Parts: sequence; C-alpha cells; structure tokens
Amino acid sequence: MKVKAYTKRENRNRTDLVSAWEIYRLKKKNPEEYKGRTYYSTHYDQEDIREMIHVNGRGKKPNPFFQYKNATEDHDGGEGITHQYVKEIIGELKVLNFVINNKPIVIHARESKLEYRFNTNNGAFQVDIFVEIEKSIPIDYLDKWLGVLAIEIYDTHKTGEEKSFALEKHGIPVIEVKIPHSLDLSGIYENEKLLDIKLGGIRRMYESKIYGKLLSDPESEYYRLKKQNQMLFNEISNIKQKMSMYNEENSLLQSKCSKLSERIIRIEEDKNNLLTQLKCAQRIIKELEQKNQESWWKRLFGPVKK
Repeated sequence: MKVKAYTKRENRNRTDLVSAWEIYRLKKKNPEEYKGRTYYSTHYDQEDIREMIHVNGRGKKPNPFFQYKNATEDHDGGEGITHQYVKEIIGELKVLNFVINNKPIVIHARESKLEYRFNTNNGAFQVDIFVEIEKSIPIDYLDKWLGVLAIEIYDTHKTGEEKSFALEKHGIPVIEVKIPHSLDLSGIYENEKLLDIKLGGIRRMYESKIYGKLLSDPESEYYRLKKQNQMLFNEISNIKQKMSMYNEENSLLQSKCSKLSERIIRIEEDKNNLLTQLKCAQRIIKELEQKNQESWWKRLFGPVKK
C-alpha cells in the first residue's frame, strides 16, 4: 500500500502529488471529480511507474491508501506507512542537517528524487531518495561525492551490503537513516488529525537534525586529483618557504662576511698605523740614544778643542 500517489485529472496535462486522505475527502465532497482521476506510483524512472487505484480502507473505520492496479504486483518490497512519510519529508527538505558519527555534515539539495533507480555493473538498485547536491559543509563533500547522494530509510529492513557495495563501486555515496520506534504511524493512521500533528513533529525533528550512518563513501576521480594537486601545491609552498629561509640565512651570512671583511680591513689599517708609529718611535729613540751618548762623552772628556 501507498499513502501518496501522482494523480491526473481529466483534460489536464499537469500531475499532482496527493495523499490518500485528500482523495478520501474528495470522494465525499465531489464524487464525479473523484471518478475522473487516474493515479500513478511515485517512482522517478518512467519504466518503474505503475497505475494505481484509490482504496477507502479495510474495515469499518476509514483507512485510505493507494494500491497497484494489478494488486499482485509488489514494487515496494512491503514498504510501511512510516517509511513512506519519512521518505517524503526528508525528500522535501532543501537543507539536510546530517549527524554522522557525531560529526555534522550539511547538504544543500538542488533537487531530490524519490524511488530513483541506478543501473550498476552488479545489477539495478532503487534508492529511497536521490539528492543532487548544490553545496556542502564541509565543502569537501561536494567534490568528493561529485554532487550526488543516495539516502536509504531504515524502518524494518536494513540496507543490504550488496546494494551499498554496488553503489559505492558505482561512485554513489549512501547514508542510511534509521527511523526511531517512537515515530511509528501505523497506530494512528486512521485518525487524520492525530496523523497531521504527528507528521508536523516528525518534519520539525528532521529539519533540525538527521542522524545517519554512512554506508558508502566513495572518492571521485576529480576529488582525488584535487587532493593530489593540493599536496603538490603544499610541497611547492614548503620548498619556496625553505628557499626563502635559506636566502634569508644566506643574506645574513653575506652581511656578516661583509662586516668581517670591513673589520679585517680596519684591523690592517690599524696595524699599518701602529707599525708606522712604531718605526717613528724607534727612530726617535735611536736619535735620543745618540744624543745621550754624545752628551756622555762631552761630560767625560770635555768639549772637543779645535
């Protein structure tokens, strides 16, 4: 059974997404228009879409739903009411505030498609929600996942390993969202007012945070090349930084050498000046010694007679 379907009115090209409860009320209010409607499943791929019929419910209480026109077909795999509503609510969100392993990942959705089918090398697999990503926080996920994401809603059946493995090989990341038991809608589906109140709370909860498990986390070729380029860029930057440091050290050494050369020149000049002064002092001493010697002879022998 399905709680929502696309409907097409007579003489209109546009199709509308409606709930089983809306059509239940329409049948009461306008039986003629009700009879002129055709219903189709919500599958995204054209070849998967099937015609459906509206059923008022089983038993005495109203319990409206859609079922495939050929009731023997089962294209949902036993999809429950809660699973259908949660899938629709998350699929309508433009900002997906995921919490994965206690880390936030924010995905801004450009478009979300329900019941989308992938044809992989390991077979065809349908996902609950396929998201085309407009931007992400952290920004790396946009490039890493190449702008796409699959979301699987886990109510009673976990996502199969074969499916997540095949999608990862196909380059599709997969986040599985487990529905808490407290959100079960099966017990109140017959009461439309209570159902609307409960759905409002579920929408607010998922608008705030979506706790999920990352089943598939592929890296796109573009992202790998971008990381390699970034690593090369960082290496070049480090080399340039080291070269700059070496150049600075070389400049300092050259400056020190230049100062040492200047100092050596000054020392040589001082040395030459000292040698000149020494020679001058030695000459003066020699002259003084000669004068003293002459003076001693004069005192000893008297002045020389002419």
